[in-house]
Amino acid sequence: MQPKKILRLEATCERTGLAKSTIYAQIKQGGFVVPVRLGPRSIGFLESEVDAWIGSRERGVHQVPPKLKSKQHRAA
Repeated sequence: MQPKKILRLEATCERTGLAKSTIYAQIKQGGFVVPVRLGPRSIGFLESEVDAWIGSRERGVHQVPPKLKSKQHRAA
């Protein structure tokens, strides 16, 4: 079994091409990988989950997060 690697926020930004603010916004909306708390003021992301998220974007698999689905139904 390969050890799990945690990417810090800056490395995640570099890998995804997203700004920190975009990553935080997508986390809040449920559209990005759930962060791992590393300390009181630091987070990271499992590399395998970030890679899977990138892969879903490459394949065009853009699922609407559950939180957004419920908001869309209320607006209708």
